[in-house]
Amino acid sequence: MADVQEYFAAQLESGAVQPDWWAWYAVQQSPRVLIGSGGFNGAPDSEGTVTLGYGVIPEAEGKGYASEIAGGLVAWAEAQGGVKRIHATTFERHHASVRILEKNGFVCKGVSSEDAAASEDDRQGRGRLMLFVRAL
Repeated sequence: MADVQEYFAAQLESGAVQPDWWAWYAVQQSPRVLIGSGGFNGAPDSEGTVTLGYGVIPEAEGKGYASEIAGGLVAWAEAQGGVKRIHATTFERHHASVRILEKNGFVCKGVSSEDAAASEDDRQGRGRLMLFVRAL
């Protein structure tokens, strides 16, 4: 979230976006601790597509929280109506993220059009940026 906080703040302050379609936070119940976040890139576009993003703190990795975040957001988006497709991207060798998307009904559609913009710092040896899609 740190890399997009300023962007989110500017979008929300502009009043041009619907807050529910942006950032949500994941809180562990006991002990009550912020463990992650997720959300969309805004309300559905004219074709009914939204883009999903999610993440958890390192201490929460491998415990199912990211899958729960992704699944909860997919269910929420479906309940809102107007969403026909959900896109998500992850690097091909970020195996945990690939598994999370697949468990939540996403299918890999190949290399993302955003792959060329991914820096080597973002890649961290994880390969190409892949596009995953879930149709509702």
